[in-house]
Amino acid sequence: YFHLDMAIRPVGFPYVLVDDPKLGLKNLEKIEKDFPQNKDKIRKVRNYLERRTKSWYSSTDETCKKLIEYGFKPIRIAGSYTEGINFMNAIVNLKDNGKMSYITNSPKHTLPFYEKLEEIFKKDLVEACPDIDKIYMVSGKMAQDSRNDITHNLEILHGGIHCMTAEVPDFDKIA
Repeated sequence: YFHLDMAIRPVGFPYVLVDDPKLGLKNLEKIEKDFPQNKDKIRKVRNYLERRTKSWYSSTDETCKKLIEYGFKPIRIAGSYTEGINFMNAIVNLKDNGKMSYITNSPKHTLPFYEKLEEIFKKDLVEACPDIDKIYMVSGKMAQDSRNDITHNLEILHGGIHCMTAEVPDFDKIA
């Protein structure tokens, strides 16, 4: 993987989200008929996911097997649709009551049909991880100086919330 946080995200030991591009393709199929005006952009996303399915899918299987070997419980989820829009690149905050909040980037500013993919991700995440009670999708708008622009970082530099904050896990809590 280019960055580990583009493909997996711990969500409270022993659970780890693992991005599955095949599930991303299924989600894209569910919505593409609703966005005929975005046919070309959807085709680009489909091509990206198909390439990842061919090149990363065995890695997804291997990642899940390796996580299981080390005592983790992988949860496959459609978490990434392009290099710049990746719901896996997130921060998970464990609250004192055992519930979690999930903070990631929002693609609403990028492509119109991504709002629907965001809704699907939220639904899938809550179903997969019932201890997540709050999901925050952060977006930005173009700043005059693109070096200070979250949109620039998310789209151009392929960074996400986790990359930009350099969060370090609290290993005492997860050990």
